[in-house]
Amino acid sequence: MRRNTPDVRPPSFSSGYLNLNGECIWRHDCGTKDPERCDAATGQDLYTQDMTRELHEALCTEFGRCPTTIINLLHRVNEATFGVPEVVEAWNYYHGLLEEARQNQTTQALVLDIHGHGHAVDWAELGYLVAGYNLDSDVSTIQELLTGAAPVSFGGLLESEGYLAVPSPTNPGPDGESYFSGGYITQQYGSRDEGIVDAIQIESPLIFREEPQRSQYVAALARVVKEYLIRHHHN
Repeated sequence: MRRNTPDVRPPSFSSGYLNLNGECIWRHDCGTKDPERCDAATGQDLYTQDMTRELHEALCTEFGRCPTTIINLLHRVNEATFGVPEVVEAWNYYHGLLEEARQNQTTQALVLDIHGHGHAVDWAELGYLVAGYNLDSDVSTIQELLTGAAPVSFGGLLESEGYLAVPSPTNPGPDGESYFSGGYITQQYGSRDEGIVDAIQIESPLIFREEPQRSQYVAALARVVKEYLIRHHHN
């Protein structure tokens, strides 16, 4: 696990500036702030760091060797940095580590992008860059094995451990509920179209991330990751 962290902190700004083109500009010197139309989300994914560190240790135990684990406190480069050079540098440093890890990979691998959600339904949201409305439609037979309905999909394996997940055999789609389908990490570092590195965004509800349930959930996640890799990656 890499623990070296640039000695910078995100700036404490809460909104951006709306320019004449209707675009939000995220800089500390951008002009009069517009908190209504350019509000910056400042909420944190509580306990995701704790969960990620515990998952790292659990995966070390399951596999007998440890995965590369990279933790970042900045979410989006514009909203999170407000154009402050030192913070932009920290964001770029993080993605440099991710790219280095991917370039060093010579066999099939899996990137897990760990987040927390505050949606109404307490289930793990698994993001494969397939929108919720597509999962809810008949079109969602796309890559069934990876994105949901099969028992040996990631969601199916997690469901077999006793945790609600979407997509999964029981919940192939979010059924209109809020759902995170994946983001920059899954787009940038996964192999949606080609390559040897797959990526899944895992959004866990607070009840899974906080004790007393976190330890059991992390152990289940580690078992699911191992079984998923055995079944689908074979190395």
